[in-house]
Amino acid sequence: MRVALFGGLDTEWGYSMQRYADQLVAALRTQAGPDDSFELRYGPGPRLPAPLSRSRRLAALANEGLATRVLYPRMALGMQGEINHVLDHSFGSLASVLPPERTVVTCHDLIPLEVPGIHRTIYSRLTGRRWFVKCIKDMARARRIIAISEHTKREVVKQTGYDPDSIIVIPHGVADCFRPPGKGADLESVKRQLGLRSGCKYLLHIGSCQPNKNLPALFKTFALVRRKVDYAVRLLRLGPPLTVDLERLVSQLELQECILRLEGLAVDELISVYHIADALLYPSTYEGFGRPVLEAMACGLPVVASSAAAIPEVLGEGQLTFAPDDHEGMADAVVQILQDPDHRATLIERGLRRAEAFSWKGVAQRTRAVYEELLEEDRVS
Repeated sequence: MRVALFGGLDTEWGYSMQRYADQLVAALRTQAGPDDSFELRYGPGPRLPAPLSRSRRLAALANEGLATRVLYPRMALGMQGEINHVLDHSFGSLASVLPPERTVVTCHDLIPLEVPGIHRTIYSRLTGRRWFVKCIKDMARARRIIAISEHTKREVVKQTGYDPDSIIVIPHGVADCFRPPGKGADLESVKRQLGLRSGCKYLLHIGSCQPNKNLPALFKTFALVRRKVDYAVRLLRLGPPLTVDLERLVSQLELQECILRLEGLAVDELISVYHIADALLYPSTYEGFGRPVLEAMACGLPVVASSAAAIPEVLGEGQLTFAPDDHEGMADAVVQILQDPDHRATLIERGLRRAEAFSWKGVAQRTRAVYEELLEEDRVS
């Protein structure tokens, strides 16, 4: 079996998408037979001259218009295998040129179509949204779609009318390196290395400033937590700088000195942050999956999250979920985790058991089964 797996552009690809590609391909290769090959392909990202590359609008036109819609599809024809797997729905345009009967596309989410306010400018609405709609239409040409959650599957059916029986739900896995700290781990030393104070409680949030991340709810919940306890609590943010509006909200809530932003962390440093935090706070209004939720559980970190979209699918039963705007409920849940060791231990145990259900080995086995099904259908036809 020769499988060509198509990733993003060789100049730029989303962090989460890159991790999905790397983990899936590595797991497929560990299960490969002598006649199997799994090759990860990348598209030709345009390299603009320095003066032009500084323009975000020109860069978007080059990446989304020229590279994604024209150059990559042309190259894909010469890179195809017996089975073709497009790993990111944002490159669904590849399914318009690859043989549909031998093509699979993984759809992670439909955020650009489902989240109000995601397109903040007229330019974004006229170009980004239009390109995304075309990619999703092209994606629907493929014989199979892999959705990473039941929620994403429902969204695909709603937006495209695609046959639900041809959508296979295969959630992400979690890498083996995401595990609880070993016995005797010096977490105070980790805090010092990260420049964090001892004797302080830390809440963690991982994500961008996009509207679906619901950062206003994050900050309002955090402010309530600080009012409910008489000890120091800080919020660790792993993500980009805040927008002007979010900075204004943080100032209104008087949280400027209580929020610490970390960036550019390697995977081992990210795991250390999961270890030293006391809870993950994740109030998103829309997620196709929610990778930080799974990684936190695998590392033994309790999670307080919203009940929106695919998040409950990842958390499973017995975890703490609330309406995205239930700031009081989320704050009370965080305080209980901080103050009740037995409750915290119960959540950790449940989370570890839940995380065991998500392995990349299992993802690879189920994905390979999709490839084999397509090959068999192609032989019969």
